[in-house]
Amino acid sequence: MIKKLSEKITAWIVKDLDISPKQASAMRYGLESVIGTLIETATVFLFAYFMGTLPYAIFLMIPPFFYRMLADGPHCTSYKRCFVFTLTVYLSFALMAKHIYIHSSLSLLLLLVLFSFFSLISSYRNKLLKNIRATVLYLLCASTIFLLCWHLSIYRELVFAGTLGLSLQAFISTPAGYKMVKLFDNIFKHLKIN
Repeated sequence: MIKKLSEKITAWIVKDLDISPKQASAMRYGLESVIGTLIETATVFLFAYFMGTLPYAIFLMIPPFFYRMLADGPHCTSYKRCFVFTLTVYLSFALMAKHIYIHSSLSLLLLLVLFSFFSLISSYRNKLLKNIRATVLYLLCASTIFLLCWHLSIYRELVFAGTLGLSLQAFISTPAGYKMVKLFDNIFKHLKIN
């Protein structure tokens, strides 16, 4: 469905332009990725709304989105498996963020920030990062903002969710994270999710 929609949109856009088939294919792939991400995000937000975790899900997904754009990371082998993985992981972590925050402290927040940096180092050493400088800069900025907001007592529970999301994406970009995504991908294959 997403592929057909992106093909139709691409055909409509390129019909009056002088674009090579290779460029049109790249455009179609980009549209397919954007549409897929929008559907995944909207679905997570919808389920999170009914679970009472919408603000946590929003703050949990924003930092990893930018981290992933800079650093990339592993992917499931089909859109449906990726969709189920995203839904499962982010809804689970939104629930965790809501319930763990009650018992969290600055120490836990600092631990998550340190974990993110160690994950970044692991990803870099294993040549899994696309853009190390921009990723380090983003991680430094995001961590500084989280720690500052925490110190100023600004939306601490949402800051915790954002830090948890950033740590999750940093982990997913490590060799162990790649293995975890592959494990989920294989489990979903066995469950006949194509």
